[in-house]
Amino acid sequence: MTTNREQHELAARAAGLLLLWKTGSCKGGEFEAAFVGDQPWRPKEDDGDAFRLSVMLHMDFTLSGRHAAVAQAGCSLAQEFCNGDTYAAARLAIFRVAVEIGKAMP
Repeated sequence: MTTNREQHELAARAAGLLLLWKTGSCKGGEFEAAFVGDQPWRPKEDDGDAFRLSVMLHMDFTLSGRHAAVAQAGCSLAQEFCNGDTYAAARLAIFRVAVEIGKAMP
């Protein structure tokens, strides 16, 4: 099982991005955030980051009322059920495929 940070590193590696990690505290809790340059990188939460990741990796996606499916040539398919949020399902499927691409890289 990979950690959230490891998954982000793998997805970034697949896209040729160099992540910088910043830590801090907010409301008494510690946090760690990924950045590309000076911009936060949150492809699981941010539509723009997920879209850019899908374009960089030449992904194909299919959306229906029930699920989002994402594929990339030579890589496994990721499918996420929407549960009412097609955008979140698409972001997560894109991220999962990017992680698998990163894992498969030498």
